[in-house]
Amino acid sequence: MISTGDNRIVVLLKSLTTNNRFYTLVPPDSDLQNGDVIADFPDHLPLGIAYPCLEDGLNDFAVIRTTFETLDLFPDDQELRGEMMGIITDARVSLRRRLVELRDKLERGQAHFLGTDLDEFKEALLHLATRGHIRKTLDNMMKLDVFESVAAVEAADASGVAETVYRFELLAHHPLDILKPLPAREFVSRVFDDVLESVEGDRNYQNKYSFDKNVFQKFIVLIFVN
Repeated sequence: MISTGDNRIVVLLKSLTTNNRFYTLVPPDSDLQNGDVIADFPDHLPLGIAYPCLEDGLNDFAVIRTTFETLDLFPDDQELRGEMMGIITDARVSLRRRLVELRDKLERGQAHFLGTDLDEFKEALLHLATRGHIRKTLDNMMKLDVFESVAAVEAADASGVAETVYRFELLAHHPLDILKPLPAREFVSRVFDDVLESVEGDRNYQNKYSFDKNVFQKFIVLIFVN
């Protein structure tokens, strides 16, 4: 992002509109300082995505998961359910804003994953979609209890053994054989499209399991690969 002779400095800025954070370059005498909050990111700024930029979205996921856990404790309280679903809706709106901005700025080439080669990013996602990864390892590395808990619910429903391997599943209208030949940047943008559509799908908010399986696992995979 920095050319020879470029004296711009790196700062981490936050959008008031989306709550996303991106790294960018500003002149040394710029009014913008590291940690500043701005209305939104103008199209001329080069943007860098690192782990903190995706990690911010975990706040919205945490709100949704915690709310579902509260509902599980009071399954017959319809008044509480109405209040809790309102909280979930607010978090979905926030999450959608984040993902739309990430997808759009990646797609147009304004945003770049820092320290990540997009071709390698693509190959890692393809590996997860075809060969998969051990669920327990993913949970341990990401310090979560998502992948194994999904498998446990599915095993209980089927009265079987929990599936130990997780495979990244794209929506039916984003088939892997169509996405695979795309250039890396377009491929990654389409994956963000897929996650965004999953966030928008009402059926994915029936309970904690449906949310974890169809939405949260996918987002965690993006952070894991990055």
